[in-house]
Amino acid sequence: GAGQAPGALLRSRVTQAHMHARSLASSSTPSPGSAYARFWAWTTRPTPEFLRFSQAWWGEQAFRCGVFAVTGSSSLLLLRPVLRTALQEPEGSLMQGPNTYRAASLLFLSPAYAVTLCAVGTAAGRHVFFASMGAKILGRFMPRSVSQRILCASLSLSLSLS
Repeated sequence: GAGQAPGALLRSRVTQAHMHARSLASSSTPSPGSAYARFWAWTTRPTPEFLRFSQAWWGEQAFRCGVFAVTGSSSLLLLRPVLRTALQEPEGSLMQGPNTYRAASLLFLSPAYAVTLCAVGTAAGRHVFFASMGAKILGRFMPRSVSQRILCASLSLSLSLS
């Protein structure tokens, strides 16, 4: 909305994504008591609002940084061997080249990072937040019409709201 503060607008979008993810969970799970349904309810629950700079707020920020760190390490660990094999460059790196390795890294690493971020964030219990971050990253690499067809529904909603 035009009259809303940026923080209120973000909370509104996250709430909309959360409600959409919950509706997907309830419509796509065969039995509400299943392990999948319990996991999905846990990972899509609303993140509590903490007073800025409080101990709980810092704890949440540290948790998020940890998820970003695990995601970065994991996506590099998974993508580097694939790129080296596909490009037949066993010694390729961003610093030392060759240029084909540099270009392929830039082209494939960010989308792989976004997908890994969504998966790790979901496993960490913060699907809605990390899905919206992944959607922002993927939104920079592909048109919305393409990304909304290949992404999970809550990630698509996050992308359409941004």
